Amino acid sequence: MYKNFKAKFPGELWESLAWEVAMTYKLPELTRILGTINKTDSAALDWLDNEPRECWARAHFDWTSKCDELTNNFSESFNSWILKIRDKPLVQFIDMYNLLLLKSIYDRRMLSMKSF
Repeated sequence: MYKNFKAKFPGELWESLAWEVAMTYKLPELTRILGTINKTDSAALDWLDNEPRECWARAHFDWTSKCDELTNNFSESFNSWILKIRDKPLVQFIDMYNLLLLKSIYDRRMLSMKSF
């Protein structure tokens, strides 16, 4: 889309405005930048409005998950780390989790002291 925009509106000013309006996350900021574009040349704003903003403006993107299952490495790592204690009652779980954390911190500290 930017290449087509650049063909009609060349120059560094238009390049910076086009990327700024596409990359901003917040609607008030998007409105401010679109106002600047409109003041500079309303034809540029008309050109941008030919496509729905949901297709090119990050502020209008839908952030909901598009799949049934959402996992990441952190949660997978954490789940494997607490595998032995996850079936315990809450108080025991918290105590054992605290011990795991303290042991991890201690082991990392000893490792870092060996490297010096």
